[in-house]
Amino acid sequence: MWFTSSRRLIRKLLLAALTLGATPTALAADSYQINSTIDFGRIMNESGSNCHLSATTTALSGSACIDSLGTIGDIDITVTPNQSYTITVFPPGAQVNQISFQPALENGGNSDTVNVDASGTFNLRIGGTLTIGGAAPIAGSPTSFSYTIQVISN
Repeated sequence: MWFTSSRRLIRKLLLAALTLGATPTALAADSYQINSTIDFGRIMNESGSNCHLSATTTALSGSACIDSLGTIGDIDITVTPNQSYTITVFPPGAQVNQISFQPALENGGNSDTVNVDASGTFNLRIGGTLTIGGAAPIAGSPTSFSYTIQVISN
């Protein structure tokens, strides 16, 4: 989708994430290549626990993590070259099966600025945190989330 607002070009990228594996289902950009999808590995089903996947090191940490390494979401996105873009990752609006997902970029936050070179392609690496809510979900039940990546030219 393309929107024009105050001389800014806004591109919204929609992604869907699974608790044990995140798979982008829809992206709107000039073009994109999904190199890998988010995979938290095995998660302990314990109320109040969490598992964090680092977008820089792929390390897993937290009381809900069983494995020590996960797989980040790795996407190459092609846009207009030689421009600066603000990238923002928005979390899902609600918990699913008492699990919440907070996506994060390499800087640890949900927003960053990228200066795209003459190739017009930049790499986006996404990790994040899963948190098991008050009542633990049923073991093995599939859980999916939808979250949004917004790419705005500066």
